[in-house]
Amino acid sequence: ALPRMPGDSREFSSPRQGMPVIRYEAVRPTKDGRQLNVNFSTAALKDDDGEITGFIVIAEDVTHNKRAALFDHTLQSITTALSQAVTPQNVAEIIVSRIAAPLGSHACAAIVLSEDGQSVELLDSYGLGVSLPSCFPLDTPDPLIDSARTATSIWLSTEDEYRRYYPMSQDIFQQYASSHALACVPMIAGKRTLGALGISFAEGRSFDHLERTFLEGAAQQCALALDRARLYEAEAQARRAAERADLLKVQFLAMISHELRTPLTSIKGFASSLLATDVIWDETRQREFIGIISDESDALTDLIDQLLDFSRIESGTLRIVKEPVSLIAILEDALPQLRALTLNHLLRVNVPPTLPLVDADRRRIGQVLTNLVGNATRYAPSLTEIWITAYAEDNMICVDITDEGPGIAPEDRERVFEPFRQGTSQDRGESKGVGLGLAISRGLIDAHHGRIWFRDPPPKVGTVISFGLPVCSSERLHGSGEPEIV
Repeated sequence: ALPRMPGDSREFSSPRQGMPVIRYEAVRPTKDGRQLNVNFSTAALKDDDGEITGFIVIAEDVTHNKRAALFDHTLQSITTALSQAVTPQNVAEIIVSRIAAPLGSHACAAIVLSEDGQSVELLDSYGLGVSLPSCFPLDTPDPLIDSARTATSIWLSTEDEYRRYYPMSQDIFQQYASSHALACVPMIAGKRTLGALGISFAEGRSFDHLERTFLEGAAQQCALALDRARLYEAEAQARRAAERADLLKVQFLAMISHELRTPLTSIKGFASSLLATDVIWDETRQREFIGIISDESDALTDLIDQLLDFSRIESGTLRIVKEPVSLIAILEDALPQLRALTLNHLLRVNVPPTLPLVDADRRRIGQVLTNLVGNATRYAPSLTEIWITAYAEDNMICVDITDEGPGIAPEDRERVFEPFRQGTSQDRGESKGVGLGLAISRGLIDAHHGRIWFRDPPPKVGTVISFGLPVCSSERLHGSGEPEIV
């Protein structure tokens, strides 16, 4: 009997009513080595006397239907699993662990485009047999990266095809677990390409319509899950930021109420003493009280200035005026304040006069210097040295502020740049300020496109905090010094 053709809806029954039809399924090889799933229907042929005169056998190729059912089931299981994925890494782990088996693939990988769109990042891989870097430039000659970059599917059925289209990276292809065929499918959500899936095969393969549809469907499911996971991460980050902002508000109110009350209490107390009618103070004591009132007023003004600066930095309304200026000129402007801060310390300055100019707001960078030196004086013991050292490094002018204090543990170095983080003396545990100096300094340096960090101190040195400013470019040497809002 002829095999049933695809789409044939005929029903076969036995030649005589009530005669059984035997149905069974088997796998049969073809001449070209493929395996077919075949449904067999067999029935006996009998004459009018009931004698068997022959048999009828109908063979139906159901390989396509079997594969389609397997792919549909796999897509359903992937969709169910992806619905629980909350991070891009979870999404990648699910897709690479489930997509290989129904295709007979021995290796696969998932990549995503970076936020800046200039590179791709490896999210997860399976069965590659080699350790790959976590990040690749977007112009790397690789079919998987090309698929993400161009938002098109790439099907390489043989190793020869790979060599023909990617001659510069055929060694990499061989490293992918001795691959001989490769399918690369972009992950697209809406109109945005998020990355690509790569599926590798140990033998040459002709990708039929069913396989291509399955891979593109899996890639689309992965893209939607990635998009959802990113939204979830963004929402979680926003929630954490809101919680942090609420915590900062509480800390701010508690700290500011204390920091404002302290100088105000002193001012009020000594002013009331001077105004008292039942006590006559001599001139020396009056000048002492007035001096304390003046110092506490300066402290109050400084606190208010810090709060205003921090508020402008946080809101993005900080106004700076850049101009080509030498570091020596900045130091000369800040020197009176630096000397006042280091009355109980030994200030040492080492700034070569031959250093290139920097493109900076001289008042704001002077403020950074006074903040950092003031921070050093609060922790370093009296009569110890505080150094300001400048030098050129990697097209930047770097400045080190070095003290002989107790130092900062490496795990705390990033934390102290956060606002309202107070330092405490290891000896007495006393408060060391409102905790805005380093936060403001980082904001000012960031506004100049520089960087600020802690260096590992040499022996017998407590802390080395450094900042770097870009060397002034030639086109800025005759700049106008116009204000910039950052």
